[in-house]
Amino acid sequence: MNILFISHFYYPHIGGVEKHIQFLSKELQKDHHKITIITSLHDPTLKNHEIINGIEVFRISVPKIKILGLLDIWCLLIKLRKLINIADIIHIHDVFIWVLPLRLIHFKKQFYLTHHGWEGEYPIPFNKILIKKLSNALSTKSMAVGHYIEKYYGIKTNSITYGAVNHQKVSQKKPNTILYLGRLSTDTGLTILLEAFPKLKNFSISFCGSGELESKCKKIGKVATTVNPNLLLKSTQFCIVSGYLSLLEAISWNCIPVAIYVNSLKKDYFKMSPFIKDIILVKSADELVDAIKKAHQSSFPGPKFNEYSWFNLKMEYYNLWRQER
Repeated sequence: MNILFISHFYYPHIGGVEKHIQFLSKELQKDHHKITIITSLHDPTLKNHEIINGIEVFRISVPKIKILGLLDIWCLLIKLRKLINIADIIHIHDVFIWVLPLRLIHFKKQFYLTHHGWEGEYPIPFNKILIKKLSNALSTKSMAVGHYIEKYYGIKTNSITYGAVNHQKVSQKKPNTILYLGRLSTDTGLTILLEAFPKLKNFSISFCGSGELESKCKKIGKVATTVNPNLLLKSTQFCIVSGYLSLLEAISWNCIPVAIYVNSLKKDYFKMSPFIKDIILVKSADELVDAIKKAHQSSFPGPKFNEYSWFNLKMEYYNLWRQER
């Protein structure tokens, strides 16, 4: 099959959605499918068109101006409509609004959609909910990463997934070490960690990610923005996770995973997932300090990783597309 993915970001941009698409594409290539990706030109030094590990990548300029910028995106994608024409599968990751004109033009084509997450604003603005509802209604079939999406956006999807991870070999841990893995932003609960850390005597901390709180993080620990997180996870005892992928990665490296919630949505994000028994879930700096001091690694058996393999994620997509291998 000729499979077209459309996403705001893709490799070499770092993030959960990017890794989801990258490793899913690798699995699909094993079945001899041709993978094409349309994404943003997030770095002007990148090429507008190139082939990366057999995957053809087209990059378009995405203006920051919301309404006029969207018109530019529509025009650029219409110029690439030949990719829509030849695609057997068209699958959009979150940015369904990008393809709205093409959806209306190619109304007989099947357009699939994955809802990867929320926009970081709580309560969720009405316009964000409306866009999600419209995107879901116009898609042929949809998949959500996490059950909470259906609850908070008032939509019904055809499939729920929690992503995938590579199972790692257990390595020697350095005691009293903490790694924060995720965006360095306020909506992730990072401010609670920054408040709690001075109370965690004899602990060292590292951060893997980027965001507006980067300068504050540098005051108490090392910040890595481009390092492969596996290099840090393999020796870290505790991992503060911000999403499903970082949670799976932490457990795969036998770290003790800790999640912080700052609102009811983020609480349900973890509580409505199958991982709730595998993590420490806290809402305040004092709870975080107490939990880390009391935690024992043996209390966290972790999920069965064969359930969250990239192969199984591929099969979830096949099932959504109603295609055989």
